[in-house]
Amino acid sequence: MRGGAGRLAAIAAAACAAVHGAAAAQTVAVADLYAEPDLRDEAAAATLLVRSMLDVGGAVASRDALEVEARRAGLRGPALWIGDGDAPAVAAALGVRAVVIGAVDRDGIDLVARGRAVGPDGSTVAVFRARAPDGDVTALARGIATPIASALGLATHRYPAASVGQLRPFARAARALLAGDPAAAADALAGADLLAAARVAAATEIAARVANAEHLPVERRALAALAGARAAQIFAFARGADPVAVACRARAHLAALDADAAARELDAVARVRRPPPILRLARAELAHRRGDAAAAAAELAPLLGRAPYVPALPVVADLPPGALPAKVERAAVAAAESVRATRPRLAAALGLRAARAAAGRDLSRALALISVRELDAIEVDRLAPIVDRAREGGDAEALRLAAEIAMRRGDRDAALAAVRALLQRRPDDRVGARYLGRLLWAGGDRDGALAAYARAATGGDRAARAEWARALVAAGRAADADLDGDDSALALRARAARLAAAGDARGAATALATAAELDPADGALVEEAATAHRQAGADDEAAALEARRAWLRDDAGSAPAATAAEVDDGPAAAPAALADARAAALADALARMLAAFPALAERRVARIALVPLAGGGGPVYAPRRAVPERLRAALERAVAAPAFGAKVAPLAADPMREPLAAARLRELARSARADAILLYRARPRGRAAEIKLTLYEAATGDALDVVDRVEGAAADHLVVWNRTFVGALVAIGGLLALWLGLRALRGTGGVRVRLDLDPAADDAAYAIELSRRSKRPDVGDLADYVARMRRGGHKTGRLSATLAGALTEFPSVPAGTWWVHVLGGHTKGGQLRAVPPRASARVRVRRGKVADVRIDLVPPVTEYTFVVYDGDEPVRGASVRADRGPSATTGASGEAVLELPRGSHVVRIEAGGLRVERRIDVTDTKLHRVVVNLARERRLADVADGIELAPEPAGDIEILPTSQSAAPRVASGSSPAGLPDAARSPSAPALATGSDASPHAATAAVASGGLAMAGALGRYRRVAELGRGAMGVVYRARDAVLERDVALKIMTPQMRAHPVALQFFLQEAKALAQLNHPNIVTVYDQGQDGDEAFMVMEFVDGQTLEALLADRAPLPLSRALDIADQLCRGLAYAHARHVIHRDIKPANVFVARDGTVKIGDFGLARVVHELRIQRTEVRGTPLYMAPEQIHGVDIDHRADLYAAGCTIYELVAGRPPFIEGEVLYHHLHTEPAPPSQYNPDVPAALDQLLLRCLAKDKHARIARAEDICEALRPLRQRYG
Repeated sequence: MRGGAGRLAAIAAAACAAVHGAAAAQTVAVADLYAEPDLRDEAAAATLLVRSMLDVGGAVASRDALEVEARRAGLRGPALWIGDGDAPAVAAALGVRAVVIGAVDRDGIDLVARGRAVGPDGSTVAVFRARAPDGDVTALARGIATPIASALGLATHRYPAASVGQLRPFARAARALLAGDPAAAADALAGADLLAAARVAAATEIAARVANAEHLPVERRALAALAGARAAQIFAFARGADPVAVACRARAHLAALDADAAARELDAVARVRRPPPILRLARAELAHRRGDAAAAAAELAPLLGRAPYVPALPVVADLPPGALPAKVERAAVAAAESVRATRPRLAAALGLRAARAAAGRDLSRALALISVRELDAIEVDRLAPIVDRAREGGDAEALRLAAEIAMRRGDRDAALAAVRALLQRRPDDRVGARYLGRLLWAGGDRDGALAAYARAATGGDRAARAEWARALVAAGRAADADLDGDDSALALRARAARLAAAGDARGAATALATAAELDPADGALVEEAATAHRQAGADDEAAALEARRAWLRDDAGSAPAATAAEVDDGPAAAPAALADARAAALADALARMLAAFPALAERRVARIALVPLAGGGGPVYAPRRAVPERLRAALERAVAAPAFGAKVAPLAADPMREPLAAARLRELARSARADAILLYRARPRGRAAEIKLTLYEAATGDALDVVDRVEGAAADHLVVWNRTFVGALVAIGGLLALWLGLRALRGTGGVRVRLDLDPAADDAAYAIELSRRSKRPDVGDLADYVARMRRGGHKTGRLSATLAGALTEFPSVPAGTWWVHVLGGHTKGGQLRAVPPRASARVRVRRGKVADVRIDLVPPVTEYTFVVYDGDEPVRGASVRADRGPSATTGASGEAVLELPRGSHVVRIEAGGLRVERRIDVTDTKLHRVVVNLARERRLADVADGIELAPEPAGDIEILPTSQSAAPRVASGSSPAGLPDAARSPSAPALATGSDASPHAATAAVASGGLAMAGALGRYRRVAELGRGAMGVVYRARDAVLERDVALKIMTPQMRAHPVALQFFLQEAKALAQLNHPNIVTVYDQGQDGDEAFMVMEFVDGQTLEALLADRAPLPLSRALDIADQLCRGLAYAHARHVIHRDIKPANVFVARDGTVKIGDFGLARVVHELRIQRTEVRGTPLYMAPEQIHGVDIDHRADLYAAGCTIYELVAGRPPFIEGEVLYHHLHTEPAPPSQYNPDVPAALDQLLLRCLAKDKHARIARAEDICEALRPLRQRYG
């Protein structure tokens, strides 16, 4: 019943009508409690509760009558604040014995209320001073109502706990009505909590006024009627066949438990093509009532879009967690985020619902929506264990909520610990700073509190500024409080202090007098105003203020402050006839719940039948169960007590299942000749019990739920041990103990294997095997072994694991000596390489212990290939020797390989009487290639005339990739000039960059003199090989005609042998020739020269993005955003011309020395119309490949956007989204972590943008590269 939007029916409405129409004379009027702007919601909620608690038998004057007299006296603000001087006249005009006036303030982590009940003659009838923990407005209201009821001889209602958030919509509606704006009042009630009006009668009065506003649309009036528990009122104005009116009537029927009538109404508009939101909501409620979760979700989903339909949110908040499909659940969370600023109660309720079923990142997102002040006591109890679990993981939102829960419960020490942990994790958290200020103030550290409040107020938050100002005033520094533009008592007090300091005594006195009229209960303020008037020479005004001060003195003999335990003496007195103390406690708890039903509280029910609800007692697998017979016995005694005076009618009925059928309830009431049916159910909640009572009134057909939690003696009587479950648990425990004993006799332990991975290795595929033998297993052909491992995927068995990552655990390994062997291999330099034989370790496994094994796969040396040329001929027999350690001699290809340990080395190359030295700084494990041209060294030596040359950029030395520079030194010699034809680098990028040896130096041009080629290629003199790509080899060349450096791409002979490959090569040139953009490498020429197919491109003087990341990943945010913007501009230009790259990755993005970014290697580009023919081609790089590209189906420009997202992700996070395990599987199925998880400096907006780029479904992905640029613009303005 609690979950339905209309289940509150018209019971509370009828109850309120009976209360306000009773014959008893009105005794008291309750004015709105004054508060500063940051506490006005708390003050308004406390006022509503106090009015409801005192309004027994029509004892409280109506709000309408009070408003009339308040206007006559002169309104002082946005609420019904009545000044101390006006209260007697208002009491006399209303004919009541007293008018309650007062104020709510904050003292550290407590709310405090103080005030009095003023009689028509100005006398003080009662004084109250109440204190309650922050957010507990129910306890605060009880502390106000108790002394007033005692002084006036009134009984008080007992109400279940209500929160600030639940009552805020009614308080805002009341303020809007006071301002003459019913439309704003209706808007405030659109998202009201569905149970608030049933709990608090004063809320019903406000909602009724909105529902009666005839000029409002039918939908708004109906929403107000439902919010005020006056569903029956809807039938009076929602008439006709209009879909909105039909939906309103259907929701009214649902509120009266008449699902059949609601279905008949909705069937009449079943064919409406574009149903209005309220019609969808009514359909969803009916579907949920009938248990059709799929239909309910289908109707709710459109209501939870970017601009959610607010009335749907309370309905969703009342649904059980997980009742909707995952997509709709996510939409509900997104809707909560969109309304968090304007409707925090809805956001908190939806966040709590999501948190109960969430984990990890989703849990943190849900917790961020919740504020404890929005929740009632039952909801806080539900939240607490969730927060405790999330807090263990260090979640910042969990720490904030832990502090709020501790303050709500008055536990200062726990709150302080949570706040300090929060500020340690988020030092600039202003909410945490504000909480720290409250806690330090409560502990007496006023200086520390003021400093914390000052930090909290730096963001300009008005609530934080008000708290700071309140603390400054209390500390005697009112002049320092900055609340300009505010007309509150606090601002007037600060203004008075500044006027007094400036010598304007009269102005200060006037400001203080105005403040004292706003806050009639602040004795210090009244005394300060009296003093100021005496100093200004206004003795009469001072005397009047001093007379008002008398009742505010601490020794005035007022009643002590009431707490949450000091509740009323109303109709819920415990039955004295019960001898057993626990049974009496249960009956007392039930009496408090029964008092929430207006029909029982006002004794309108003479004969009542009790019927159990299905599901009582609790599940059979729970360790405790509730005894339904004890609950029924306690209910029979409670309803028959003098407070209610009802007779229990005998009725034998089976437990009723929910949703309840109105026809069945009517039938039961007739057969028992009962005025009402009381349905009951109890379920264990640990040692406590959750009791649900539903009262159905036969006369009106309305029903109302009350759910409460009982603890202590009452729960001890109701909840007992489940002997069946305990017996089964003991049996299972015995079997488990037996199994553990056998396992202990055998003895097992654990092995935790940590791999130190080689950062330069790609496509790693490692397996781990535990063996009793020291000999490593034979894997046979390495390529076949790795391929089989990849096909099998990641698996972890008892003693083996495939596709293992950096950490693998084997939890159950028999005790003894084992050998841990790491097998498999990785790709390096384009070649598959096996793990070294040293990748084994011996480990001793002890019983019950976990043995740690660390195996280092990082090679202790780095492989450098030195290529020695003399002119264009490779030099054989050249000596290559490092100053410390290895040496080698070049072979026929002119190559020699040295394995150098980390550190600085001087490598000497000697050949033909010439010695060249190179300084090599080894800092990584990548493969490096150093080219030495002896002919050039001789020319340099000749120029220098034998003098040692100063270091210069490594001209003909190409290290691909590296971040070190080499400084040449020439000892002697000279020989004919020459030029190498190629310096092969299998791992080099596929397009030219000026230097891979240093991020700041471009490769210098090699002197002319090489062999010229005939034909079309004759004008291009090749200088050095820059890299090999998908279709050919790229050289740095010199255009002899235009005298400029170019990148010359020549198709390899192997690829020329395939006609399709040749066609793709020429197609690539045509595709690139369409593109002329600053961020795309320009194509100058293409053609064929004999058997050679070539392409001439722009030479980029700089380095690849891959090399830049190797040195500095992640990049500074401003640099990364600039590169990302240029990359996407180039893609946008290409996509607009129907060219798709299909292999965007850091190795194909080039950064010139001036910072210009250029996209190269369109070797995989295809014209869009050709894609329609060849949609099954799969090309690209796995680390950056879109899901549809992996499937090879329906590839379009959005595959480039996915790859661009991966590339930008690496720029800011220092790593691609997926680098471990089966990367292709992750691209298809695993949601990426936000980059801020790896780099906390990444802003949330960039997180969201990149996750949109990485959507698995391309239709959900960001649509265009231009959209990425647009999203990056504000980030660049902020961080650039």
